[in-house]
Amino acid sequence: MRTDPGGDAQPNAPGQLRQAKLLLWLAIRLVHLGQGAISVGVGWSAYREPRVALAVLVVAVAESATIARLDLRRGRLLPGLAMLDTILSAAALVAVGFAMPMRDRTTSLDWMLPYAVGAVVGLALCERAWRGIVASLALALTYVGSTLADARHGAGSRATVVANAASFPGFFTIVALVSHFADHMADALDHARQAAIESGERLAVLRERRRSQRLIHDSALQTLEAIASGRFVEEHAMRAQARLEATRLRAELTGATSEGALALRVAEVIYEVEAANGLRVELVGTPGLLEPPYAVGDALLAATREALVNVAKHAGVVHAVVRVRSQGEGVEIVVRDEGRGFDTASADGGFGIEHSITGRMADVGGVARVSSEPGFGTRVQLWGPGS
Repeated sequence: MRTDPGGDAQPNAPGQLRQAKLLLWLAIRLVHLGQGAISVGVGWSAYREPRVALAVLVVAVAESATIARLDLRRGRLLPGLAMLDTILSAAALVAVGFAMPMRDRTTSLDWMLPYAVGAVVGLALCERAWRGIVASLALALTYVGSTLADARHGAGSRATVVANAASFPGFFTIVALVSHFADHMADALDHARQAAIESGERLAVLRERRRSQRLIHDSALQTLEAIASGRFVEEHAMRAQARLEATRLRAELTGATSEGALALRVAEVIYEVEAANGLRVELVGTPGLLEPPYAVGDALLAATREALVNVAKHAGVVHAVVRVRSQGEGVEIVVRDEGRGFDTASADGGFGIEHSITGRMADVGGVARVSSEPGFGTRVQLWGPGS
């Protein structure tokens, strides 16, 4: 058993395969016991010693039930019990052969033949190769010995005996090879699943680290830079902004953020940027604005804030326009200025554009496009899905 990141115990692939092998053996055994019951019931009068055949069937049912109970308790086929089943099957081959007339020992009255082959299959599913080969050959020789007298009656009987005897090592070899391949694939699947879990955990840590970096960059760091550069004209505005950023950080760290109308939240972001940077922002909205999921709205607002701060820091203007509208099955926010612009083909976008804008929108299934040319301003287009 393994534990996933959420703490729930999960059976590993090899364990599931062992359980599947046990269920396969049980299904095969039930079929063979059914064959035995039909053979004894329908062919009762054809047996030389029908009571012996019935006794063997009763013992086989009891033995199979005991082995099944012990295996089910452990959740897998136990090699020791599989070997014991093989030994008892060899004894039953002799007993059923004794119970039948000599001429019928290669016919369907000998229900112990498929039963013993089923024992070999169980052996191949859990026992080591060399032990299984020896056991399957011993069963084949036992079968030949119990039917040798019938084989003397003609070529047809001899061919049947040889073919049936060959089925013991044949079935063991095929099932053992398939079982070995399945074991190998189960181990590979288990290793791949564990690697995926570990990769997911690392990715979650990386995402949380990037979220924290964005939070610090878009709030406290921007405020500190504004203070250091002297963009705050009045002391009370600086204090108000500091309190605002402290509140935002505390809410994010404690998970206390709450949903609100997107248009109102955009207006709050604009007010914050205006107060901290002296920028004048014109907000253009449309009625009936679609309300996206909170995570999408949060990404749109943070990217908008970053775009406006970039205008204040780099565009060389004191005016910008923000347009908010429903677009397709989502929400679009466009931040535009007529500042100095830059060459998007050669400029280094830096952390702000790459992570706080394009990366943030990509994380929620959205899109961010930055268009700019030297001397013609900059246009940042943000789109987030509505559901």
